[in-house]
Amino acid sequence: MLKLLIILIIAFALTATAFGQEEPTFEGVADCQGCHAGGPGGNQIPFWEETKHAVAYDSVSAFVQQTARCLECHTTGWDTTKANLGADDFVTVEEPYDGSFNVTIDDQEEFDKKKNVQCESCHGPASDHIAGAFDDPRVLPPKDPVLAETCGSCHNTQHHPNFDNWLESKHAVADVNANPFLQNLFRNDPNCSGCHTFQGFLEFVGDTPADTSNLVPNIAEPPGDAAYPIVCATCHDPHDTKNGESQLRLPITDLCVKCHNPELEALEEGDEPHNTPSVIFEGVGAFQFDGFEYDTESVHQVLPAIQQRLCATCHVFMTEFDDNGTPDDPSDDILANTGHTFEPRIEACQQSGCHVEGSGAELDIDPGSEFDFDHRGRQTTTQTLLDSLEAKLANATGEDSTTQAFSQALFNLQFVANDKSRGVHNPDYAFDILRHTITFIDTALFTSVEPIADDIIGIPETFALHQNYPNPFNPSTTIRFDVPKSGHVKLVIFNSLGQVVETLVDEQLKPDTYEVEFNASQYSSGLYFYKLVSDNFTTTRKMLLLK
Repeated sequence: MLKLLIILIIAFALTATAFGQEEPTFEGVADCQGCHAGGPGGNQIPFWEETKHAVAYDSVSAFVQQTARCLECHTTGWDTTKANLGADDFVTVEEPYDGSFNVTIDDQEEFDKKKNVQCESCHGPASDHIAGAFDDPRVLPPKDPVLAETCGSCHNTQHHPNFDNWLESKHAVADVNANPFLQNLFRNDPNCSGCHTFQGFLEFVGDTPADTSNLVPNIAEPPGDAAYPIVCATCHDPHDTKNGESQLRLPITDLCVKCHNPELEALEEGDEPHNTPSVIFEGVGAFQFDGFEYDTESVHQVLPAIQQRLCATCHVFMTEFDDNGTPDDPSDDILANTGHTFEPRIEACQQSGCHVEGSGAELDIDPGSEFDFDHRGRQTTTQTLLDSLEAKLANATGEDSTTQAFSQALFNLQFVANDKSRGVHNPDYAFDILRHTITFIDTALFTSVEPIADDIIGIPETFALHQNYPNPFNPSTTIRFDVPKSGHVKLVIFNSLGQVVETLVDEQLKPDTYEVEFNASQYSSGLYFYKLVSDNFTTTRKMLLLK
């Protein structure tokens, strides 16, 4: 009889805990083990025990263990505004709250049940869940474990601002678009949502992601308006360390490639090859025309430092917080950067002595420019080639645009343009793709692609410097300029380093339109600039010599 009474009292207590309080309570990981350590709820806990979360309190210094502002993120359920059996309910905190070494543990046994970052830190207090009050076992009010904000509640300080960095990234808005048609595709199309939504990516990867060769997302259940963007848990598995301490869902050399690829077979015509960084880097995928040589190997492919992390080497480059030797003066602090904007950083290029001052491979850094990584003018050269090829295709006749050659040339244009790096991922391969495509269509196909002749009547009204033709050129090109009034005129050629190569014109000229030929047979391939100066008029254009 006594045993039955005890059982009834326990049952009543659990029910009161679940339904009789305003706030659900934290129960501790021990109460989760019954179902989630090989039971009906899965086997998450043995894997969680291998993560840093499982020792978030045990593994840190005495300073962290005894400082309240640190324990908010190194324990479970810490919330000084609520009495919900979180870790803070079993300690005394001395004022000021943001001081140091201000925590004394009052009940060690109960505190130990809530130390470290346990299940409820992300899923929410579990008392109602244990009592069976919620339909969705993953979401325990007020927490949603999938939201980036859940991770960001802790992974977002001056020492590790993962969340703030992520907010600046395109991952944070991967499922939305100002164009309603595209947004609908991102969330509802089987081929788009696999890489634009959290739910789609998890289905794309699968439960046992051993096969990393499948690079074409085609999922069965797009999430629709319930979609999450590419949140933290898309790339990071909260419960598993099988791919290292960062808990990635795939090996670091495979994770980015899973989505940042063109999603179609190499040399396929008719579709736009979007998102091509991985194949450009590898040196495959573009149309290669007979009679031309292609340099497909980049130094970036063979450097050991890059081979170990591939994309993450430059796109997830982390730097630690630095107080500049003045811990009491936050004005000169250098905040940490976790790399989760996924924007490349100059510091990443200078690892292991690469691209540093005096290396002979310095970068032409122009802060705020589109060409921050313009090593020896390669980005500028690639963009010039892209512009040239695009212009030639735009001037093709309707008949030309129906040919296979036109489709192949357009494919190559999009292939390099959609890499977005302007050649940085594989400079020589991008360069060869574009210049050989331009030569191919100039010499073999588009008889309709010709410079448009201007009928010049009378004296020009304004100074003007026109684009040289042909461009790119080898070895000669023609430069035309307009002079509306008499005066001294200079036309000077510079190389990509700003050095004067040749002065074509330096004399008094009458009002007229002039043409001058520049023969570059003695100069090496590369980007050149030509500058026109007269009275109060100065302008510069660029041209590309390809040999």
